[in-house]
Amino acid sequence: MKTKYLELTMADERVYLVPMHVIADNRAKHYAENDPDTTYEEEYNAIMGDKITGPDNGMGSDWYFNNMNPEDVEDHVILHYDAPRVEFRDAEVVDSRVRTIHATDSKKEKSK
Repeated sequence: MKTKYLELTMADERVYLVPMHVIADNRAKHYAENDPDTTYEEEYNAIMGDKITGPDNGMGSDWYFNNMNPEDVEDHVILHYDAPRVEFRDAEVVDSRVRTIHATDSKKEKSK
């Protein structure tokens, strides 16, 4: 099964994957509640689209960086590449991109 993720590379070289459906859900709920001219489905699909491998045109990463906090996603993040220990919420993001990977390619780690 393929899933779309926002890949975050931290200053300590750890790489975390944030499921895009979590970001899309957060954004869609916000707009559905605050904009009478749209629906949850329209806003969710604006990020997720019909094609799981398709780009989100930066809307998902933009929403994450400008409207979400690490606490909003930390229960869902996947540690893709391990490096020296730093808590997810304390790590500095130095690079990000949206990519599609097989979920079995990563191990899940919940930050505490």
